[in-house]
Amino acid sequence: NTMSLEEGENTSNSHFQTYPNLNQLTVNEYNPGEGIGSHVDTVTAFGDGLLAITLNGGIVMEFRKTTVDDDAAADKNITRKLVYLPPRSLAVLSGDARYKYEHMIVSRMT
Repeated sequence: NTMSLEEGENTSNSHFQTYPNLNQLTVNEYNPGEGIGSHVDTVTAFGDGLLAITLNGGIVMEFRKTTVDDDAAADKNITRKLVYLPPRSLAVLSGDARYKYEHMIVSRMT
């Protein structure tokens, strides 16, 4: 199954986007407990569509979206989602998940 970050949205396996112009592969090795700092991807750096594969160990990826109430600029609402990526899994990030949500993997002591 696929999962949307928006509240209550789950989609079936029949609803997949395609990415015909994928043309780059970056391999990162992270030691147990290492994380990835919180960031929002840059639209112009690469095309949309990012595939992440976990190999030896599962990790928790955190997504955060901050919205400001128009009536009171000091009032911020934070939507936080924790997504467990088990070993040998594939995550596809695109659209809002990359460009509107901060995403990170928290460093942890193991």
